[in-house]
Amino acid sequence: MLSQLNRIVAWGLVAVGVVHGLVSFVAYDRLSDAALWFFSAALALIFAGLLNVVQLSHPPARTATWAARVANILLLCFVLVYAGRHPLRALSDPASVTLVVLTCSATVFSFLRRQET
Repeated sequence: MLSQLNRIVAWGLVAVGVVHGLVSFVAYDRLSDAALWFFSAALALIFAGLLNVVQLSHPPARTATWAARVANILLLCFVLVYAGRHPLRALSDPASVTLVVLTCSATVFSFLRRQET
């Protein structure tokens, strides 16, 4: 059960990243620095999600496990700082809440997963 939930969270990060990337083409009418910065957040979400997917391999590589943990911690810190700047707006935005839940879950799951040798 925990493994399935971990997989859902990992692919959820990828999906949120893809949606965020697609929104960048709608939100910005030209290729500007702001548009590229917005799109880079999508790439960060996709990469973090894929690192978590790789960590789910059997047996997981020690390097993949630590890479996923570091990526999750850094992404979680960023998401919490960003949401903390405007907490009421973040709490009322379903996308922000989803992102906080996914990054928190991915971070916890990356440490719960047993390192198989």
